[in-house]
Amino acid sequence: MGWGITFTPEIYLNRMSFNSVEDVKDKIEEEKEMLEYFKEKMLILVVSNPSDIIIEEYKDEPRDTLFTVQREFKECYKNIEEQVYLLSNLELLLQHVEENPGFNLKAE
Repeated sequence: MGWGITFTPEIYLNRMSFNSVEDVKDKIEEEKEMLEYFKEKMLILVVSNPSDIIIEEYKDEPRDTLFTVQREFKECYKNIEEQVYLLSNLELLLQHVEENPGFNLKAE
């Protein structure tokens, strides 16, 4: 048997409430889809020519174009971080509910 640390986290899911385990699973799938969306958007930003993805008003200013792509990339990266954090917490909630069938999923 391996060795390690066991701890019990206290996690607060802001403005979330579920009626059933299936609702939690549905939310996890929904958030996974959002994560995939942001990953695909980031990939498009990375492999595209900036002039192909920038709105018309910024095309004449190369510096503005680069800053726009940079801003979009940073926003996408931030969204991915947030999605991963939320998904991790939802997975922990699902695990807890499955291990504790009487757990109340309603927000208090």
